[in-house]
Amino acid sequence: MRDAASPTLPDGPVTAWVWGGGLLIASALLQLVMMTGMDAIAGSRQVGYWLGVALLAAALVVFALGLHGRGSVVARRTPGMIALFALAGWPFLNGVVTLFLPSGQTAADLEAYGIWATVAAVLWLGAALTSVMAIGRAGVVPGRWRWAPAWALAVIAGSYALVQVVGVAVASMGPEPVLVFFQLQSMLTVLVPVLLGILAIVLGLTPRPAGAVQVYPSAPEPTAGTGDTAA
Repeated sequence: MRDAASPTLPDGPVTAWVWGGGLLIASALLQLVMMTGMDAIAGSRQVGYWLGVALLAAALVVFALGLHGRGSVVARRTPGMIALFALAGWPFLNGVVTLFLPSGQTAADLEAYGIWATVAAVLWLGAALTSVMAIGRAGVVPGRWRWAPAWALAVIAGSYALVQVVGVAVASMGPEPVLVFFQLQSMLTVLVPVLLGILAIVLGLTPRPAGAVQVYPSAPEPTAGTGDTAA
């Protein structure tokens, strides 16, 4: 039985996914340029950073809303859209809050930065978890690929946690081992969005049967001998 509330799967090419994937790849590649020290290409490190942030925000908004009423990866459901909008605007909010934090090097100043860093990490992770779960549950992205953002989040979060653990474990060995793991984690933050962007473009260009919808299991039919019997 078809559920009237179930999301319609896009048929034909999905322009929103192609554009969103392209913006996601562009933001990640710009981050790579900044990491390799070639920030002069973008004019300055600050300009390059905010341009990358803007590209990422645009990608998330496109994925949330779709284009021309098609392609929202969360089926335009409110929780998923709010979470994606929060992720899109988070770097800007973080930048504003940072401006008001104390700029000194006293213990109180460092403590304030530490508290905000913890709060920021928790809020970002909450928005990210809500987003990937909303994408997976919406069922708009076909097949198991709808859980690809969740896999990507697990990889990035896991690599970050590993760097923290390794940093504590090998602190006595000097900065070199920590630097190696940090560089690997930084490369993952570039590689994972690129792979997600490529996947979005491929799925966006892959045709699907027209009118396909999510199908929920039908209610079980009553068995013979149950219920009222016609006279």
